[in-house]
Amino acid sequence: MNHLQGELAPDLFKDATPMTEATPSEARTEEHAAAAEPEPGGGGAAAGIPVGPITPAPVDEPHKGAGRRQEPFAGAFLTLQQLYAQQDPDNWIIDNLFCRGELLMVVGDSGTGKSYLVLDMLFAIATGESWAGGRFAIPRRQLCIYSYGEGRRGIRKRTIARHNHYREGGGEEEPALLMLPVIPQLFDSTAPDGAEAFIRECQRVTAGQEVGVVVIDTLNRASRGGDENSTPDSTLMLAHAERIQQETGAAVLIVHHVNKTGSYRGNTTLRGAMDGMLEVRRVADNEHILHCDKLRDGEIFDDLGFHFISYEQSAVLAWDGPSRERQGDSINSEIVAVLEGAGEEWLTAKQIGESIDQPSPNVIRALQGALRSQINFRLEDSTRAASNRNPKVYQLKQIWSPYKEE
Repeated sequence: MNHLQGELAPDLFKDATPMTEATPSEARTEEHAAAAEPEPGGGGAAAGIPVGPITPAPVDEPHKGAGRRQEPFAGAFLTLQQLYAQQDPDNWIIDNLFCRGELLMVVGDSGTGKSYLVLDMLFAIATGESWAGGRFAIPRRQLCIYSYGEGRRGIRKRTIARHNHYREGGGEEEPALLMLPVIPQLFDSTAPDGAEAFIRECQRVTAGQEVGVVVIDTLNRASRGGDENSTPDSTLMLAHAERIQQETGAAVLIVHHVNKTGSYRGNTTLRGAMDGMLEVRRVADNEHILHCDKLRDGEIFDDLGFHFISYEQSAVLAWDGPSRERQGDSINSEIVAVLEGAGEEWLTAKQIGESIDQPSPNVIRALQGALRSQINFRLEDSTRAASNRNPKVYQLKQIWSPYKEE
């Protein structure tokens, strides 16, 4: 087995037998335990996945790194020569996507598959395999921590399915992945389950080993007592997320919901602070896309399609292939041509589909995916709720140009 840089403790991720589903009585016992208070885990980098509650240290115990934070400006000034001589660290977690120490967000509505996608990403990082159907390389296997507060019953089943699917495909590396059914509170960081206690527990469990990614699923569950629409509250939560970054060295990935308009929920401060934002959309039955909204250091990529395959008692994510994407490019150009011809007229997906001999779901997938930034959309009758008799209508955006004749 290849070892991680920084050497994982040999017993932490030792080879395990294939995962199996618990009996109904075992599942009920586990569910009650998760809902109430998990059983405390072992000390240090002990064998197995820690599921215990975060236990705060005594009030007078200093945090790791507290000493260096007392004089943050000491020795921090650089001459231009010193700045130019610095080398960019080779710390990509996923090539051309994001690095250690960055802050990211994956957003999506309920039922879009965002948690499935995040779990799929973590398995790739934790095993060192490529991600998104081979589109993104993983430079090296890294330790990941997945802290989740929603869908506890489903998380276990989908993790077992993803793990066994990986083994069935010939995967040999034991995933360097720690699951934590407790969410660190980012608004009240000094609470018993706050960010400070989370940091201490991460340092204790990993015993100084390098952490690649910390996932917090979801922001709503991590913001108890705070208002994500408030600038001061959002700023405070972001500061505590950055504290987790600084103390663990990991990238922090936050899973978040969208609002009724389809945009991310909460204050605009959230987007501004992110190094990367990925959006997951469901555009038709078992048709989903991953949209790259923002990347500070990586390269913005075209929308990627994926769907789900039933596996064991859950499902696993499968990425669409290149042939499907080429077909999508052709549909996109045909849709644009129809909307251009319509001018200021609003068209339904059915009307567009009839013009290019495509079913409505294919048209909707393109309109809400690759073409989303090029179109306007609204309900046909804005005074009534959406229904089959009151569908969305679409129009090509009129792009102003200084060279366009008046």
